[in-house]
Amino acid sequence: MLARNWLRRIVLGMGVLVSVYLGFVVFNALASFPGGMRSINNVEDHDKRLVGHAQRAVPIIAQLKEHMDRNRRPPSSYDELIAVLPDSNITPDALSVDGWRYDFDDTGFTLRMKLGWDPSLTYTLNRKVEHWIYDPGDGTPATTLQLLE
Repeated sequence: MLARNWLRRIVLGMGVLVSVYLGFVVFNALASFPGGMRSINNVEDHDKRLVGHAQRAVPIIAQLKEHMDRNRRPPSSYDELIAVLPDSNITPDALSVDGWRYDFDDTGFTLRMKLGWDPSLTYTLNRKVEHWIYDPGDGTPATTLQLLE
């Protein structure tokens, strides 16, 4: 009798563990990646998984290019960024514009956004040469892409 009760408890406990495990597997398969986008190792030009992110940077890029055309250099301070991008959310400590990390030098600028724990998307303009770079962040090489026309 005592052995039967222990056996019943063990079977019930194993059933609960299996149910929790299966629930975790199903949730993990259906839920989005908790750190954002997962790394993509097979990206190509006009990749639909990246174009939406790039399109959100287009207004920022246009205003920064316009400033460069007028001043022959990109904005180089927080105050200058606010003047160029008055409708954007700019953080002064990291020079972040609407979630895009802004870096500059005398020849151009870079906008970089983390897409998850590892991957990032970068736009670079250097002396009228512009390109997008997707870095999966998992040790595989970054890829230069054509994302927008």
